[in-house]
Parts: sequence; C-alpha cells; structure tokens
Amino acid sequence: MINRKNSRLSVTPRLFNTFLFALLAIGFSLSLQAQSPKEERQYRKEERQGMKTNDYRSQPWQNKLFFEGNGNFNIFNGGTFISFAPVIGYRLTGRSSVGVGPAFAFISQGGASSNAFGGRIFGRYQIIPQLFAHAEYERMSFGDSSNAPRLQTARFPVGGGYSQRIGPRSSFNVMALYDLLYNRNQNQLVIPVGYNDAYIYNGLLLRAGFNVGF
Repeated sequence: MINRKNSRLSVTPRLFNTFLFALLAIGFSLSLQAQSPKEERQYRKEERQGMKTNDYRSQPWQNKLFFEGNGNFNIFNGGTFISFAPVIGYRLTGRSSVGVGPAFAFISQGGASSNAFGGRIFGRYQIIPQLFAHAEYERMSFGDSSNAPRLQTARFPVGGGYSQRIGPRSSFNVMALYDLLYNRNQNQLVIPVGYNDAYIYNGLLLRAGFNVGF
C-alpha cells in the first residue's frame, strides 16, 4: 500500500493513452460495420419501436440477456495499469436494463505491483438509441506485493455513454462517468497502489467496451 501523498497522477500521459485507446476501439468497431444504409435505417426503426413499446415483456427471458465487457489500459510514469470487467445484463424494458459482474485489475510501477478483484452492479436507461444514462456501484479488494493486509474500496460512478451499433444485436459503447465517492476516498490516510490509476482526472472515468445480445 502507498500513502495518499505519493499517489498523485500524471494527467497528460493518462489522457493521451486513454483517448488513444478509445479512438482505436471506435475505429475498429466502425470498420466492422457491413450494414448498408437501408439496413441501418431498418435497425434504427426497430430500435425506436422497441423503446416505445413493451415488446420485451412477451419475449423469452434469454432474449433479454446481454453480455458486455469493458477495459482500460494505461502506461504512465514507467508504470502499467490493466483492467477488465465482464458483465451480464438483463433488459427490463426497451429502455432500461440492469447488470452484474466481476472486475479485475493489475498495476505495476517502480518495481512494485498491485492487484485488485471485486464486482459491480449497474443500472442503465436508454435515452435515445445512441445515448444512455448509466450508474453503478463497484466494490474492490486491493493487495500489493508486500504482506500488508488487503484494502477494501468502493466507487459509485454515474454519467452517460454513446452506443454505436455494429450488428443486429451488438454494439460498441463509450462511457464518461464521475465517481461520487472520489473526494471521500481521497481523504483516506492510506489508499491502495493502483486505486487512482483508473481515473483519467480527479474522479473522471472513461470506459469502452462491446455489448452482445441474444
């Protein structure tokens, strides 16, 4: 574990790496699109109709499930931060959904390393087919290469996201979230190695991932 005073981040490299990752992922997702303009218009029409009706209530439960995975990769000040969080979600209606899943992270810097594992739950509301509001609660356990006890941490990120469709039941999502517990956590005397490395700036989280339904 490290003292809070030694956990300040270098913002510029983090912003560069995070936005580069997002741009590359967006470019990759767009390159996968093989839909004609006519197909795209049809998909958008079906999305709008589904959001205005209660069609989901009559569908089998397995058709309401979706899998999603998002991750983060940062290189900063000679260190490396890698995280991955797969989730399984359930569509309550054409607009709202909930989900749950594990979360993992690995951090290495200056000869020291840290790992974290835990889980998260989330709720999401689709404002329009491309934009959604998102809130989640995350609980993580951090440990490092020393024999110090593991530390428990929590995050409560809220914000929104953009969804780019890449197939009939798949999409690429980018989210910008702010952690409502960030200031409280920074006032702790000791925080885990790597806890701050998920943020791009003062409680701001940027996530990107893929969503696949059935």
